[in-house]
Amino acid sequence: MRTIKPVPFKNQVAGNSILEFNLYNVLILLGAAGLLAAFVWSQTAGKVSDSKDLLSQIQVGVKSEFPNGGPYTGLASATLAGNLSLPANRLNGNNIKNPLGLGNVTLAASTYPSGNADGAYAISFPVDTGSCSKIVSGTEGQFERIVVGSTTIKDRAAGTAFTKSATDTACQASATVTAVFTNQ
Repeated sequence: MRTIKPVPFKNQVAGNSILEFNLYNVLILLGAAGLLAAFVWSQTAGKVSDSKDLLSQIQVGVKSEFPNGGPYTGLASATLAGNLSLPANRLNGNNIKNPLGLGNVTLAASTYPSGNADGAYAISFPVDTGSCSKIVSGTEGQFERIVVGSTTIKDRAAGTAFTKSATDTACQASATVTAVFTNQ
């Protein structure tokens, strides 16, 4: 009896080809890049929301310290730290932590409108270009005057109305700008 030797198919190959292996690697890298982008986006969105919350908490703290309004003589970041108006996680000693990690947020008495010495308070908030417009646009209704860098975005006393385009332009002026939020 003769034994019949099987003949392999011409297309039969053992394992994956180099092309298939590279295709799998590219798909894995694309998936990892997508996950990284989603993670970075969620971190930025969280910091923007945290920054808006901080601005509101500072306003509440100032109102609790000065229930009848100004003059705000002597108002400083240490005032809110001393009277426990802000949670401990918002403070670094007598300084207010910036949720964006760009130094400290400062608080001081301000002259507003013109000629009204210490009649308002100003919150100076260093922001980056990625979050600046979102923070300013999200909180503009809470403040009398907002200045980004050297550009006045809104000033109720002077009649300067808020516009998104002016905000975007001012926020893109440099990698980090300081937004100053003023209220009476």
